[in-house]
Amino acid sequence: MALPPPDSYRSVYRRVVLVVLACLGFILGIAVVIALAARFAGDGNAVIAVILWSLGLGFLLFILVCLTAFRVHRWAIEAGGVKIEERPSIPFAGFPRQALVPFVEIADLREIESGMDLILELVTRNGICYRLMESRSPLAAGQPSLAAFGGQLRSAAVHGGNPLSLRQAPGFWNGPAGLGVIGVIFLLSLAVAIVVAWGLASGEMSHQARSYQYGVLVVAAPIGVGYWFYRALKRRRALMRGQQQN
Repeated sequence: MALPPPDSYRSVYRRVVLVVLACLGFILGIAVVIALAARFAGDGNAVIAVILWSLGLGFLLFILVCLTAFRVHRWAIEAGGVKIEERPSIPFAGFPRQALVPFVEIADLREIESGMDLILELVTRNGICYRLMESRSPLAAGQPSLAAFGGQLRSAAVHGGNPLSLRQAPGFWNGPAGLGVIGVIFLLSLAVAIVVAWGLASGEMSHQARSYQYGVLVVAAPIGVGYWFYRALKRRRALMRGQQQN
């Protein structure tokens, strides 16, 4: 495959928010189905059938959401603007999108920290938003990082007659809704960790090496989610302080 030129950037855009919300919706939906089936169904076999059908359909919908959550995005800086190409990573899992945005039509250029990912966001004057995510793959020699590419794009826009500034902006996980979702994930992971820790301590769970390692990972999950919450909250506070100073 030919390498992209130095004034372009290509990466897989991962819609993590969509996958996380779909996962939480799947868990909540199954819990509701089980509760309703146990409450209103008198036949035990019917309850099991309803639960199994709900699990199958819910899992199928979750897989479909995951298939549409990964897209290939490529931006290229050209003479009069930036050429944007988007397509699904998996064929037929979404619609492609292409655009050539003139520099003078760029209304805002932002850097967003979304969890562990850096995102470059471009907003046009008519409100259309395009996003480019930091690549997880090693960059080829001579290829700029996403932050460096954002600086190149800003400089090109300035030379094209649009005095843009590349500003820091909050992402979904730094807002109240995102922090609330992380809080729900923390509570769920904490509940599961308590059950698993009790099982390991009381001997109810197998002490085979592999099972024990998995159990330790589950118990440690709330620590990772807690760090995620701390990082998102710290980022939010830093952005709010920067806005107050400006």
